[in-house]
Formats: sequence, structure tokens, C-alpha cells
Amino acid sequence: MTTIAWDGTTLAGDTLVVAGNLKTAGVKLYRLQDGRLYGGSGYQEQVLAVREWLETAGEKPKLEQFAAILITPDGACLRLEEQLIPMPIQERFHAVGSGRDFAMAAMALGKTALEAVLLAAHWDAWTNDDVMTLTLQQPERVDTSALQAAIREYVCIQEQQKTVPKKPPEYEPTY
Repeated sequence: MTTIAWDGTTLAGDTLVVAGNLKTAGVKLYRLQDGRLYGGSGYQEQVLAVREWLETAGEKPKLEQFAAILITPDGACLRLEEQLIPMPIQERFHAVGSGRDFAMAAMALGKTALEAVLLAAHWDAWTNDDVMTLTLQQPERVDTSALQAAIREYVCIQEQQKTVPKKPPEYEPTY
């Protein structure tokens, strides 16, 4: 299977994919188009099918021996299993996959998600030590100072035009 861990800041997962007796590398962590983070454990084709379902909201794939972590853009952690019903996780960290118990113990002792997956790789036969990580991107702050200055200048000009007559009155001295 694999180990996927979330420590409240970082989603970490190993890259081991096993097909029969063949070990290879694969991606199990994804940043979805809407900003959510997704990490799946189980058969690689199911991990990919769920990613596709999350992106397109099409027909739910049929799954077995599957678990995943889904992180919303605001940092909420959800667990997905075969029925793909999001289950909110209240703890500050969580893990799924064959190495989850090792990872959960490591994070309970203060380790990061990356360290937890590396520890799981030492003990779990289905987790390797080639670990990927994803973090939620903070929304990029847009520098609005130029826009704010332009608005202030526009308002100032409008205020000046209200107090200054458009055409000065004709002045003719009387003698």
C-alpha cells in the first residue's frame, strides 16, 4: 500500500508502487485544481481514478482497499474510504495506508508528516523512503498600494472639482 500523513501543515507520502512482484515509483500526492490537497493509498489505478473523480465530479469509481486524505484550502482534513464519503478528522494530524500506525505514533511524539513517513518506511514493507510533500499555498497577497493611490487621487480630484466652479464668474468692476 503506502503511507500518507498530514501534520496540519504538510501532506507527505511515499512513492512506492507495487505491481505483482515489481516495485516502481509513482505519484500519490496531488494538488487539485481548486487548491485541495489529495493523497491516496491503495491500488495506484484507484488512487488515479479518485483524483479524476475529485477533479471532474463524474461517476464515483468502484474501490476496494482504499483510503485517502483530502485537505481543503482552509486546512480541514477529510478521510476518504471506499464509499468516498468525506469524514472530517478532528485531530491535528492523520495518516492512512499500511504504515499509518507508525506515522500516527511518530506525529503523536511531535514528528512532522515527512519524518513520520520516513519512520514508517523503516518499519513498513509497503512504504519506501522516497517521500513527496505538499503544503497548502497561502493565498498570494496582491499589492494594491498603486490601486489605492490612484483611487485617492481620483477622489481628491473629484472633491476639488466640486469646490471650484467650473467657470469663474465674470468680474466687472463697478465705478
